[in-house]
Amino acid sequence: MLNSLTQSLTEGPQSLLELYTTLLLQNRNNPEALKELNETARLFISKIPDLTRILSDSTRVLETYLSYKISKRHEEATKRQEEMTKVLLRHNRILAFSTTFLALSTFGLVLVTVLLHI
Repeated sequence: MLNSLTQSLTEGPQSLLELYTTLLLQNRNNPEALKELNETARLFISKIPDLTRILSDSTRVLETYLSYKISKRHEEATKRQEEMTKVLLRHNRILAFSTTFLALSTFGLVLVTVLLHI
């Protein structure tokens, strides 16, 4: 929406100027039509600040929405990272207990082997 609105606002004035020039040339012998055409052009030009304000407001709304979406995604990524960290800590704890058990078992086997060979 913002792209099409921006494109219309940037390309529209050139197209309108060409149309205005063509209408001026076609109606150069009709003073009443020229008067109405100039009045219409004056009214359009007076609306340009309103169109600019609308575009600016639309841009701000879109920026706010995008900031919200980025914040939500960042929050979800942080939650997923916390979950994975908890799982990793649990696995590390299990691995530490297993390593300790293995070390004690190895020590016990070495002790039994030494006592049997004495």
